[in-house]
Amino acid sequence: MDASVDEEATRVARACFDAGATDVQRAQSEEERQRLWRARRELSPALKALAPAKLNHDVVVPKGLIPRLFTLVADLSASHGLLIPCFGHAGDGNIHVNIMADPDQPGQMERARLASGTCWKEWWRSAGRSAANTVSASRRRSFSGSNCRPRSSR
Repeated sequence: MDASVDEEATRVARACFDAGATDVQRAQSEEERQRLWRARRELSPALKALAPAKLNHDVVVPKGLIPRLFTLVADLSASHGLLIPCFGHAGDGNIHVNIMADPDQPGQMERARLASGTCWKEWWRSAGRSAANTVSASRRRSFSGSNCRPRSSR
């Protein structure tokens, strides 16, 4: 592996651990790479087990600010009483922030929308304009059928 890639991967792993990660895995073979990508592809549909709807934000975060984003998400989760799992590819700073809600539970969608707006307002304030401008997408998803495939429900 290229030395600069190895150094960057080490910095990313350190940032993940600093943000509370309990494990960071790096593929050492093509088989391991395929296994990690399979797990990554299955994460989003697996969120159906947590709640039938999610407000999904695709955030491109400067790698040095990933711990700050995770702190913000943890604070929002606690203050709004919602599950907000995050996953992504930290190596390129792409984090998927998923605000989970059940539309059948009174007030959950309203709290999710409020948490979503607060997330971006606070991210803009704490990370600065250039980092906040890197938000690439935001959408609500709900899950249909037993196949766990998300369908857009804007």
